[in-house]
Amino acid sequence: MTLIVKLIKRLFKNKVVTYRVVDLMDQLSNQKSKNIICISIETDNNHRQFSYFTIDELIILYQHSNVIERSIYELMTLVNQVKAYIDFEYYIDSNLHIKNSYIGPTCLLKILYFSLNLHDHTVQNNSDHIIHILQQFLVLEASTSEKISYHFIHANPSVLFENNLTLGLFIKSVIHYYLFLITQHECSSFKINLISQKYTISDLLILLTPYVNTLRTCCIQCQLHIGYITIAEFAHLLVLDKQKHLNLAIDLNVYCKNQQFRLFDSIKIGKRNPLRQSTYFPFNNSQDSYFDVLRKSLLTYIEMIDIPIIYFKNNQFIHTYTNKTNLSSTFDNNLINLNKINTHINTNFTFGSNSTSISNINEINVSPLTIPPMITDSTQPDKERFTLFVKKLIQIDKLHQGYIRSCVRGNRNTDILFYNIEGNYRFCPRKGAHHQRNTIAILIDTKNLTYTIRCKDANCDNRSLIWKIIE
Repeated sequence: MTLIVKLIKRLFKNKVVTYRVVDLMDQLSNQKSKNIICISIETDNNHRQFSYFTIDELIILYQHSNVIERSIYELMTLVNQVKAYIDFEYYIDSNLHIKNSYIGPTCLLKILYFSLNLHDHTVQNNSDHIIHILQQFLVLEASTSEKISYHFIHANPSVLFENNLTLGLFIKSVIHYYLFLITQHECSSFKINLISQKYTISDLLILLTPYVNTLRTCCIQCQLHIGYITIAEFAHLLVLDKQKHLNLAIDLNVYCKNQQFRLFDSIKIGKRNPLRQSTYFPFNNSQDSYFDVLRKSLLTYIEMIDIPIIYFKNNQFIHTYTNKTNLSSTFDNNLINLNKINTHINTNFTFGSNSTSISNINEINVSPLTIPPMITDSTQPDKERFTLFVKKLIQIDKLHQGYIRSCVRGNRNTDILFYNIEGNYRFCPRKGAHHQRNTIAILIDTKNLTYTIRCKDANCDNRSLIWKIIE
C-alpha cells in the first residue's frame, strides 16, 4: 500500500480505494453530486488504484501530503465533459537542431486559442497577445535535462467537450488541418504537388520529413494564421523521436477511454520532476493561489459556467449549451472555425490510421532532389503485393492492430523492403509476444520471397533474424 493510499484511508475513514475502474464506476452510480473528481493512484508495482473526491477533499489531501508522495492522476470517463488539454513533449538529444525550445509551445498556445475561441480579438502586439492567451490557458511543466515536457490546460475555458474522445478527434482534426495547409503552400523554398485524396496525419508527416529544416529556416514569412502563426513556428511542433522518426511533439494518444492525466504538483513513481506552473508561461499573470491553480487544472471539474459544449455527430463537430435559454449570439455568429474544420475532415482527412494513401504515396510529385525514400514505380506491382501481405500480418490480431508508417528500400541490398510499423502491433520473435512500448520493422526479401520481423527494443538481439516464407 502506497503512502498516499494510507493517507487517504486515514483522512477519509469511509473512502473506498478500488483496484478496477469498473468498481469505481459502481461506487459513483450511488453518488448524487455532479462535481466528483475521479483519480487514479500509481503504485510501486506499476499498477493503479482508483477513488473519487470532492474538490474540498482533494484540497485536504494536498494539504496533508508531500509532493514526493503524490503520484496521482485524474481519471476521465466517457460521461465526463472535459476542458481541452494537450500533452507536449520531446527528447532534447534527438532534437539538438531546435535552438529555442519556447517557439513550439508558444505556437501551440496560439493554435489552441484560435481553435477554441470562435471570435477574433484585436490585440495586435504579439507579446500582449500571449499574455491575453495565458488568461485562459494554464501551462504546467515537468521538463528535465533530457526532455521538454508541458501540459496545456484550458483552465478558464471558452468551450467544453462532451468527453475526451471528442476532444481527441478535434485536436487531431486541427493538427491535420494545419499540416495540410503547410503541404498546400508554395514559396520560393517549398513546393509539393499532392494528388487528390484523403491523408492521415502520419501520411503528411512522411511527406514533410525531408523539408522540416527548410520550413523552420526559410518559411518565416509564410503565414498559417495571418499576423499570428507562421509555418516556421509550426515546424517546431515537428520533432524526432528516439528512433529518429519525424513525429509530433503533441501526444495524440492521450484521448482514450478511461484516460488518466497527471495532476498538478504530482510526480511519476520513481521520478523527481513534479508537474508545476511554467515560469515562462505564467497563468493569469500569476494572480491565482496554489489551490486555485489546482482547481482550475482539473479537466473534469466544471464550475457553473454557461459555455458551448462541442459534440461529434455524423462526422461533424456541433455545439450546444447546458442552458439553452441563454444562447450566445456571439458564438452562433462566429462558427467559422468549426465550419472550416468540418469541411476539412470531410474532404481531406481520414481519422483511420490505416489509410490507403500510404500505399499510394509514391505517386506524389515532388522534386527529384528531395524525394522521400519511397519505393519506385518500377516495382509497383510487387510493392502492392508485399504491402497487402504486411497489412494482413499486422491486422490479423484484433488486440494488436498496427499500421504502416513508412516503407523504404535497402541501400546495400535493394531486394529488401523495410516496413516501419506503428500502432499496437509490437510482436517480438525473440520474446514470442508483443512488447508494450517498442516498435518493430517488417523486412521483405523480394527476391527470395521471405520476411522477418525485427524488434527495435534495445534489449532484444537483432543480429540474428529468423526469415519465413511468404505464403
